Amino acid sequence: MNESKTLEVLQDIENCFMYHKPFGDQVERYADIRAAGKSMAAVLASYCPESDELAEAIKSLRSAVMWANASIACNEQPDCALCNDNPTGMLPDIVRPANTPCPNGCTPRKELPIGGDPNKL
Repeated sequence: MNESKTLEVLQDIENCFMYHKPFGDQVERYADIRAAGKSMAAVLASYCPESDELAEAIKSLRSAVMWANASIACNEQPDCALCNDNPTGMLPDIVRPANTPCPNGCTPRKELPIGGDPNKL
């Protein structure tokens, strides 16, 4: 794997496993998605006989809710003029050191500095 691809993979791993502080209406949307999942689970439980298939359907529904909420958390950024132009959500090190929050209170996005040690993530 080339160096730029390795950096991209490490940044993807960091994004997948970091805490994403909710902002804007995300909390409400997470709740709406969970409520819709709960409603569907109740429909399934009332219409379907207890079975391995029902258990799998509910398990898949739980997974769908989790992935839907993860899509919001991992792929949305605050509406911030300082952070919006930078896909990592971090300002360049020259303006703001890596791993520090935006002055506007946006969620800090960690990134591996150029030449950084991937073993120290």
